[in-house]
Amino acid sequence: MTRINRHIVTGALLACSALILAGCGGSSGEARPVEGGAAASTTVAAAGTTARPATAPAENAGPDGEAETGGQAIDSGNGAPDSANVPTEDATAPAPAPTEDATAPTEDSTGLWDPCGLSDADVSAAGLDASTKREIPGAWRPNWLTCRWESSSGAFDLTMESTDRSLDAIRQDPEFKHFAQVFVGGRDALKYISIQDVDNKTCAVSVVVPDGSVMFSVRMHNKATVGEACGHARLVADGVVGHLP
Repeated sequence: MTRINRHIVTGALLACSALILAGCGGSSGEARPVEGGAAASTTVAAAGTTARPATAPAENAGPDGEAETGGQAIDSGNGAPDSANVPTEDATAPAPAPTEDATAPTEDSTGLWDPCGLSDADVSAAGLDASTKREIPGAWRPNWLTCRWESSSGAFDLTMESTDRSLDAIRQDPEFKHFAQVFVGGRDALKYISIQDVDNKTCAVSVVVPDGSVMFSVRMHNKATVGEACGHARLVADGVVGHLP
């Protein structure tokens, strides 16, 4: 082969090699979509990652994302409940018992009304000197309750006696006389005097109560007119009847 023919063949081979290389370059270019696909997959994966919440909800989160306590104190980690949600003793403590009215009738263990339980104000309002109160246990009967005061004027003393006697029983007592039916504060009452009274110094008025009667007995300190002692007994009874049971 001549020199010229060699050059022609060599040129042809070089041209063919260039074409082959160009085809290989095309093959390399075909791989780019794969790389792009990988990038796209990475982007989708990243997007899938960002679709999740940025922060995890609280351990006890409820449907609205708020921390759910279920009505119980949140555990602070040391096992002790939150003091803000723990009921105080005051919340479960029973209500204090109502106090008794200072003017309400009082009763002794016998069940009878106790005249010595009257307040000083009520005693004074009835015309008696509260500072002279004298309790006389069992003056007539062991279970009767008796208290005595001097009048504010000093003209007489008055004895209140809480008894279990009915008005009929008093009428049948031979120690009394001159019985008269009266009313005190709308209640049945009985006026009478002692059989030993000969100078009008004494008088008693007994007023009905649920367990018997309360006697208001007056003894004048000096000589009195007829009916004076009974008038004082009625006045005191009228002033106290509102406190009787």
